[in-house]
Amino acid sequence: MWVAWHVILMPALGTVPAPWDQPWTEHFSEIFGHIVWAWSIAATVYFLIAKDKSKTLENF
Repeated sequence: MWVAWHVILMPALGTVPAPWDQPWTEHFSEIFGHIVWAWSIAATVYFLIAKDKSKTLENF
């Protein structure tokens, strides 16, 4: 996700500078943020699956 949006699409659309014009700290922050974001989604899904007694998650 990070590569697709922050390295390719957003610079192409002009919303952020080109990747080589951004400081390394910006890239590190975005990479770390995406790792935390993905982990929190996975943790939530695993929690919901473990909590579900019927073992079938459904949207209501």
